[in-house]
Amino acid sequence: MNNVPKKLGRPSKSDLTRAEERFALARIALELIEQGGLEALTARAVAERAGMSVGAVYNAFGDLEALRLEANAITMRDLRRVLEASLDRSAGAPATERLLALADAYAGFARLRRNAWTAMLAPRVSDTPPEMADEIAALFGLIGGVLKETGRIPEAEIPIAVKALWASVHGMVHLGETNGLGPISPDDVPRMTRLLVTAALRGLVGEPPP
Repeated sequence: MNNVPKKLGRPSKSDLTRAEERFALARIALELIEQGGLEALTARAVAERAGMSVGAVYNAFGDLEALRLEANAITMRDLRRVLEASLDRSAGAPATERLLALADAYAGFARLRRNAWTAMLAPRVSDTPPEMADEIAALFGLIGGVLKETGRIPEAEIPIAVKALWASVHGMVHLGETNGLGPISPDDVPRMTRLLVTAALRGLVGEPPP
């Protein structure tokens, strides 16, 4: 978990730019989420930990959802780094194994950073901020890069294939972590994702199962 000081202290305008102040507040918001879940995120809690007024928090973000989304962008950046590391470790392996490495890394992140992961997936009513949109594109780009490596999938089909794989693996991880359908447990997820990814790659590129 990111280490954020319990008392940031309100920075002077000469010390921090507006962007730096927003990032510092988003880090505090993420710490609150990781410690107590999404319900722990309030403007007052952020203000107290930052050593500033509630009004100053709203001056920086406008509303609590904007603050949550910027905290989510940090979580997505952390997730991207975890997934990138999994790809580095699987370099040179067949596409099936590289996709499974991504799926396993995603499931591990969801388990280790449960509260931040849950907050990242919470419904939103406002537009996706640029920072979050960039991270979503980067995450999808990792999957797309593996599919492109095969050299056997038409370029125009890769974006929809990425979305299908992401949605399917995420659904399995979500059900396993939340026990949403009872019989599906975290222990089932690796076997389920292997079945899915193997079948998907076989259909997309004719790659035989490992």
